[in-house]
Amino acid sequence: MAILMTSCKTDDDVIVSNEITEEDAVEVVENAVAQESGGLTEQIETTIVIADFADPEQNPMCGLSFDSTLLQTNQSGSVILYNYEYQWTWNVQCDILQTPEQFDFYYEMDGWCNAPRLESLDYGFNDFSISGLNSASEVYVYSGLYQRYGNIGFKTGFQTTIDSELTIEISEIIISKTTGEILEGSGSVSFIGKSSNGQSVTFEGTITFEGGDTATLKFENEFIISL
Repeated sequence: MAILMTSCKTDDDVIVSNEITEEDAVEVVENAVAQESGGLTEQIETTIVIADFADPEQNPMCGLSFDSTLLQTNQSGSVILYNYEYQWTWNVQCDILQTPEQFDFYYEMDGWCNAPRLESLDYGFNDFSISGLNSASEVYVYSGLYQRYGNIGFKTGFQTTIDSELTIEISEIIISKTTGEILEGSGSVSFIGKSSNGQSVTFEGTITFEGGDTATLKFENEFIISL
């Protein structure tokens, strides 16, 4: 992760176009979910750390609500730089015997990201839950709604700037308690982009998590994206 950023293209390489392409949408989605850009998978890792505090036999946090502010940033010199502030709230749902069954989470976020192919100003929220807290389960199960709004500047020259609205609704993601790795899962993806000249496009599709830190994103075509 700590390697030098490649140089940007020169002005002579820039090809200006006002068309928002499927590849543009894929870039935005990958940036929003990848761990190295502070995306969704990075936040899943944070929730696992919190969920590990839930005692499956009995927990004094049952029924209580908590909130905190979390600032996440990447080290200078990394390929992707980001700085996001998160306002978290969460609580533990327990059965009548005070045995933890589920964590309910919500956060709002805003900040910026500077990656080799794009830079963005973002804000959004995530409303989700983590179940599988009992000791008999070897996995956590994540489900929820992730929405992210951004002003995106592409460095490839094929698009100057766009405003984007991204919605990812996860039906179920299976996460190993041992390694923290996403093993499998799926969800629906909606991308709405509006260019500086007023053009608006919508891409609807699916995302399938396949383990190995990759996922398949399908709009009209299929793309392998990094997590």
